[in-house]
Amino acid sequence: MCVITASAKINALLKEMWEKSKDHLKQLLAGCRKVVICLDGWSKKGFSSHFLGISACFYDPSAAVARHVVLQLTKIDHPHTADKMATALNDCLTEWEPGSDKVMMIVSYNGSNMVKAIQLLKDMNTDDDCLSESDGEMTVSE
Repeated sequence: MCVITASAKINALLKEMWEKSKDHLKQLLAGCRKVVICLDGWSKKGFSSHFLGISACFYDPSAAVARHVVLQLTKIDHPHTADKMATALNDCLTEWEPGSDKVMMIVSYNGSNMVKAIQLLKDMNTDDDCLSESDGEMTVSE
């Protein structure tokens, strides 16, 4: 009985620490001017699993340092289509709330599914001009 109680307390403490860390990172993202989103996908040998890593690079004016943080690591079921990747990226940006006007560019490898996913993300968010610069073009880098 004592072990279960200790385990529950540890889980509660870890959850509380995670929520504080998440809130702190959201505040850092809210305080920066621009964010670069970085994407990388990889598969396990034999293509039994595919993952999409999403990170953010930005300058933190409160500490006067550049930061690079992992926002999400998502398992993408086979086949790893552009639709699935765009949905994962959109969900991540919705959760972390960097602000649609702050995403300066998305950096990724040049796989056709990744390029299309970024375009789909732009199309999903055309109403609020997410991921678009003042001239209406989105920057995509390899």
